[in-house]
Amino acid sequence: MKVPIVYEHHNGSVDALSGFFPGVRATGKTRAEAADQLRLDLQARARAGDVAYIDLDVQPPPDAMALAGALRDDPTLRDIAEETYRLRAEEKAAEFPE
Repeated sequence: MKVPIVYEHHNGSVDALSGFFPGVRATGKTRAEAADQLRLDLQARARAGDVAYIDLDVQPPPDAMALAGALRDDPTLRDIAEETYRLRAEEKAAEFPE
């Protein structure tokens, strides 16, 4: 598992902060040292069971292409379309009498 790291420099030392675990940080004299300390801390937390994964029982919303054609056999949609075309035909007849 790759974890993003954000580095902060201050007073001659470097803090490595985890992008996935707010509040988890390690300090070193260099970026590499801070990253190594952060890695050790996260590995210890994982071994102790303090890091876990959960599954969410949520489906992501469908994208627009997933909806294409989904209502093609819906009789209500056909009724709505026919009524819309009928109303538009009446409007056109009123706007452009023959």
